[in-house]
Amino acid sequence: MSESPTQDDINEGIVLEQAEITLSRGFKTCKDWGYRAWYNRKILAETSYDGIWKALKKHRESLCSPRIFSVNDHGNVTEYSYTGKVLGEWV
Repeated sequence: MSESPTQDDINEGIVLEQAEITLSRGFKTCKDWGYRAWYNRKILAETSYDGIWKALKKHRESLCSPRIFSVNDHGNVTEYSYTGKVLGEWV
């Protein structure tokens, strides 16, 4: 396992959160649980659990491949690859 990320690493990366989001399905919109991706304090993507990795891959080159993190309410940090593979977990 690699060295744990600093707060600056997390602040400079993409941060995922699980949230109730609005999804468009054809002409219909509905609320459901999924991921919201934040980058530089702005929402980068909001999508289903399965669609987040595809959405992040679209932005990868233009953002110069920032690291992807998730921080849970206990402060545990998980780092992901752009395919959704877990690269590291820290308590």
